[in-house]
Amino acid sequence: MKMTSKEKIYKPPKWIVLFLSGTLLFICFLIIMVSEISFASVFLFIMALMEIVAIIEISISKVMVKDSTIEIIGLFKKQIIDISEIQQSKAEGYQVFIYFKNGKIQKMPSWFGSKRGFQQVVNNKIKKLGK
Repeated sequence: MKMTSKEKIYKPPKWIVLFLSGTLLFICFLIIMVSEISFASVFLFIMALMEIVAIIEISISKVMVKDSTIEIIGLFKKQIIDISEIQQSKAEGYQVFIYFKNGKIQKMPSWFGSKRGFQQVVNNKIKKLGK
């Protein structure tokens, strides 16, 4: 997919993938240390599978701001939000929220953090559409 100059992509920080990978390695080490089938080894195996899914999810996740839409992409979900439906975006603490004209509020993904640049880009696009 070719990125145009009017498209902005936000991805999760790389430290999250590194942290999850380190945790996965530690869980695999614990599985080897248990070395017998027991409640602990089954639990650790399930935890390892959950870590693998989390790593894939974080690696695929992104938020794309285009001319007239915002796409929130994840492993299990893709959401497209029309910018004309948005009243404003606002950073509150360490979270970013999108306020819709119909009164609904949507919280951005947890990895998103307080992206003030996102807030400004979205609010500028709302202003451009309002003209």
